[in-house]
Amino acid sequence: MVELVVKLGLKREFGYLYVVGDGKVWRTALRRGASSEPQRELGPENVVVDLGIVQDPDYDYFLGADGDVLRTPREDPPLVHPPGIFDDAKPDPQRFAELMARAKKLVGPCAVCGRPVIERDPPLDDQGRRRHPTCR
Repeated sequence: MVELVVKLGLKREFGYLYVVGDGKVWRTALRRGASSEPQRELGPENVVVDLGIVQDPDYDYFLGADGDVLRTPREDPPLVHPPGIFDDAKPDPQRFAELMARAKKLVGPCAVCGRPVIERDPPLDDQGRRRHPTCR
């Protein structure tokens, strides 16, 4: 379901890509084919209109064909990292291992190489040991 956010009636210029982000409408020149020119950052000179809105992270915002700002619900919500992972310059190795264990569902160490064995690997070999399929 598409909702009208702001009725602008903005006329697009050929050769520009228009993006809605940070409560503003931005434009940047399209690059066609292999170009030796470096990609330019979006600066204040690229702001077309400041909408003065706060964007809801559960919606995707875009510029419609008639130049109005529209939004639609996101199919996948934005990835939000658990607090405390990326806050410090030096991540806590124990906390990182706990999060990885939850994410990958670790079963235990490989009997041959010692690397972690995850749930999708075969549970036991013919001798009753946990190991990766590639370890001999």
